Amino acid sequence: MVTLKKAGSADIQEIWQMQRQAFAGLLEKYQDYDTNPGAEGIDRIRYRFEQAGSVYYFIMEDGVKTGVIRIVDRQDGSRKRISPLWIMPACRGRGLAQAAIWEAERLYGPDHWSLDTILQEEGNLHLYEKMGYHQTGEVRHVNDKMDIVFYEKDVVTTVYFVRHAEPVHKDPDDRNRPLTAQGLADTALVLETLKDKPIDVFYCSPYKRSRQTIQSTADFFRQEIHTDERLRERQAGDEGNVKDLFRKRWADFHFHEPGGESIGAVQKRNIEALTEILQKEAGKTIVIGTHGTALSSILNYYDPSFDCESFLRIIDWMPYIVEMQFVNQERINMKEIAHLVKPFEE
Repeated sequence: MVTLKKAGSADIQEIWQMQRQAFAGLLEKYQDYDTNPGAEGIDRIRYRFEQAGSVYYFIMEDGVKTGVIRIVDRQDGSRKRISPLWIMPACRGRGLAQAAIWEAERLYGPDHWSLDTILQEEGNLHLYEKMGYHQTGEVRHVNDKMDIVFYEKDVVTTVYFVRHAEPVHKDPDDRNRPLTAQGLADTALVLETLKDKPIDVFYCSPYKRSRQTIQSTADFFRQEIHTDERLRERQAGDEGNVKDLFRKRWADFHFHEPGGESIGAVQKRNIEALTEILQKEAGKTIVIGTHGTALSSILNYYDPSFDCESFLRIIDWMPYIVEMQFVNQERINMKEIAHLVKPFEE
């Protein structure tokens, strides 16, 4: 078992000696005498101990000191920082660095971190990226042998939007309209696509066809489905689902046919629901059962270039699965990951 044991000023000499030994190999390899911790004097360790928010921890495995991690948390809104982190040569290859970082995140929270490492050390890059750190794009050249690359980590929330499978189009009861027999069979695509994802929670429109589409996947994960009325499909009015009116509604988000609902209104309530879900379920992987226009209004909110032609491109895709990733309510990624083509009926 790996734990972190807080070090004190009485441990400075030991930490300095461990640091010199741990970084000796990299110092010899890269000869970065101005930046390598292995070339630092003990006064540098003393200085870090005195810095605000700076804490050194011994990385303990079953009571034995196997390395050191220093964490800087100024608690002023700036990023928490790991610098430095090392595992002693005799203890490497046992996953101790990863375990130490997980423990640091448990103690200080999982988001808003930064660190840096040697670009040429591919093992380090793999470790940090596997743990959710991403390169910032900043690279600092040190010498002709090495560069320093900078990383950050934030809580990423992943949402899989699942448009329903083929419904019984002619059923006039929009709320209770079921899937066709083929639509029910096609929900297997949803399960196949998501079964290896770390799904934490399911949300859904209150409409039957949406729930039916994700039910087998929720059952697979032994999760209940949370219904949110705001995730429902656009209310269609008289002759509302004819393609001539599609273009009018997409051209003017306030326009709606008699008895119908505008895309702007659909977008407003869907984004309100999504915003609350992202706040409540931050850092989790979420499935949201949705509809063609409802989902399209969300896609448009984050990418205004999604227009009527974009909507018509996906109108026959049932089911249709889109993955989005968010950091602090900001969408950072979107990709289409699965769909089946089933003719839309007006």
